[in-house]
Amino acid sequence: DSAFFDKRSKFLHYFPRILTLGRVEFDHADIFNSLDEILLSFRRLINLLPDNGCLIYDASSEHTRALAAAARCRKWSVGFEDACDWRLGSSGNHHLLTTPDRKQLDFRIPQPGLHNRLNALMALASASAVRENTQAYLEALASFQGIRRRLEKLFENESFVVFDDFAHHPTAVRAAILAMRESYPQHRIIAVFEPRSNTSVRNIHSSEFTDSFAVADEVVVGSIHRLERIPANQRLDTNRIIGELRSRISSAVHLENSEIIEYLLSRIDSHPTAFLFMSNGSFDSVPATFVDRLQASL
Repeated sequence: DSAFFDKRSKFLHYFPRILTLGRVEFDHADIFNSLDEILLSFRRLINLLPDNGCLIYDASSEHTRALAAAARCRKWSVGFEDACDWRLGSSGNHHLLTTPDRKQLDFRIPQPGLHNRLNALMALASASAVRENTQAYLEALASFQGIRRRLEKLFENESFVVFDDFAHHPTAVRAAILAMRESYPQHRIIAVFEPRSNTSVRNIHSSEFTDSFAVADEVVVGSIHRLERIPANQRLDTNRIIGELRSRISSAVHLENSEIIEYLLSRIDSHPTAFLFMSNGSFDSVPATFVDRLQASL
């Protein structure tokens, strides 16, 4: 929202000429009552685009495609399908970019994960809508080292690696875990999640969280943030999630944040392990403290 006296989405004050629209899903349960309300905000945003504007959108999202259909300006679809205006494909270990004029160029970014490649591709398309200089943009992306809390590497040696990520929605959680799997295929992946956002602490996405966590080898779900403020019938049912996960992966536990570090240290053995912490908040400094304790134990 914009302010306590203006509950409209703040992007309605931006009046963009170029708009990049990613996957649209339900979130921000403290502001929106339904996905339909979110879609209405985005429809209003798209209506603000001028005729000489440009809409760049994620073609893999059904809701995003439907929103884009109503735009009156130039539109560029972005994704991995042949029909996309900006398309990313793979050839062996290389990623091949196809531009709207069907040029094919090598595409490399340091960050792992399908979601990061899609985000980079959308940034490239957005920059190209301002000025055509694709090769320069590709070179910039290839040297971009990322930002804090987006698969931020906190520690790595020959046996262990620790990452911190801002993921708090099931789609982002799954994407982050799969990115770790891509980068460290021989490592055991231990996903550690703090339900903290106004949506993730509620039971809205329980099934989706279970499915997303299931792509890890082991899962730890920490304390629900400000549990006492959430009505009992709306709270995320961590026991249900853990129970369902135990039939799908090797280990799943629900712990208080204060218990997580000792538990993780107890899981250390000779197997190479990637630890992925996910929260949209501080996680009570658990990731940084774990790294300190891990280094001291080696």
